[in-house]
This record gives sequence, structure tokens and C-alpha cells, in this order.
Amino acid sequence: MKTLVLAAGIVALFGLSACSKGPQGDKYVCQGNVEFYVDVKQDKATLYIHGDAKELTSVPAGSGAKFVSDEHMFWSHQNTAMLGEGQNLHKECKKQA
Repeated sequence: MKTLVLAAGIVALFGLSACSKGPQGDKYVCQGNVEFYVDVKQDKATLYIHGDAKELTSVPAGSGAKFVSDEHMFWSHQNTAMLGEGQNLHKECKKQA
């Protein structure tokens, strides 16, 4: 009986860890130490910032890649980026190694 309870506990623990998605993708740090992650998958990107995940969609850009939602804009070119968050524009964001 103890073995069954222990096995159920281990299965539950692994199930919870698989469900909790932390930040994924590339990490960026901007002026003012604003940190965020962006996980790009073809024409979609997931922005991880302030403990939330936001879905962004690709839009045409003159150079680099640009993704937007109603509240956010992410633009990147090589290892630099900008992040628009409502009325705030975070500049000089650098991709971390």
C-alpha cells in the first residue's frame, strides 16, 4: 500500500512540473534592467514578462522580425531588440548568451 501511495505521489509531482511552463526561449535584458524571454515558433512568438505569457503574431518588418499583440510589440534584429509594452518602449535590449 505504501508503494502505491508513493508511486501516485511521484506521478502527481511529475505531472505538475510538466504543466508549469516557466520562461522559455531567448532571454533579453534592456535599459533599466527590464528582463523578458521570447520563444519564436515560425509566425508566432510567446513573450514571457512579469510572470505572464503573452502570445504575439508576426507582422511585416523592414528588417529583422516583428511580433505584435493588442498590448505588446517585440522587434529584433540579430542580437538586439525593442519591446513595446502599452505606452512604454524598452530600448537597447540585448540577447543574453
